[in-house]
Amino acid sequence: MRRGRGFGQVAAEHAVDRGIALAADAGLALVGLVRANHIGRLGHYVERACAADMACLVWGGGYGAITPRAVPFGGRDAALDTNPLAIGVPLGDRPPLVVDFATTALSGVKVKQAEVRGESLPPWSIVDTDGVPSTDPADFAAGGAYLPFGGEHGAHKGYGLMLAAELLGRALAGADAFAADGTAPTLMRHQGVTFWLTRADSFGAPSAGAGVGAFASHAETIVARVLASAPAPGHERVQYPGLPEAEAREGAKDEGVPVDDRVWDGLVAAGERLGVEWTT
Repeated sequence: MRRGRGFGQVAAEHAVDRGIALAADAGLALVGLVRANHIGRLGHYVERACAADMACLVWGGGYGAITPRAVPFGGRDAALDTNPLAIGVPLGDRPPLVVDFATTALSGVKVKQAEVRGESLPPWSIVDTDGVPSTDPADFAAGGAYLPFGGEHGAHKGYGLMLAAELLGRALAGADAFAADGTAPTLMRHQGVTFWLTRADSFGAPSAGAGVGAFASHAETIVARVLASAPAPGHERVQYPGLPEAEAREGAKDEGVPVDDRVWDGLVAAGERLGVEWTT
């Protein structure tokens, strides 16, 4: 961390908690976060809001202001970055709906992991230095760039959300005013994140009753109808975003969290350099 920069996860938790308090009183809240380092998984913050009966959107931008790593739709020169977004909606007794993804086809760590493992990338994930789509992660390391998500015929959709995140995160939060040279590594120097929150009962119809319970009942009806859809070939059941993660979290309480051998070896090596002993 450098001069005047906050710990990202601490600052982001404070931001969403501030939004929860404001929305509890006013019904709606918008909070901006600047001059902070990496905030980690955006889904954590919308889950935190859902636990307080709030619907929440998080937009992050500014990561490509100095060294962009993502091409716009129809372009060959990098101009943006992974620009993540998250959406959370409380669903009563069910785990909340949590949509959390980068607006590029892959997040940065997945490209690096594929290179380390000697694996190919899915088609339409990156381009090489000539702007030609590639499946070789080495092309990214050699100066290529990420593609917006959506594939050959849908990348304009990922690009649209990518640019929206740049505007609603970086620009709306005013991040550039806090991006003086030397204040942070280039990736985080222009980071701007906005947290949009609303009470789940803000727009309840009078005939449906008042309060969060009415919204939860309505949401349950909608989700139950979706989950009742017959599964397509190759799928055991229909799910919704956030459900697999919630189930995996519950399973990990008893079974632990699996860690790839390469990741474990890296952690052990880092611990040894810092004098930390690891046990299995």
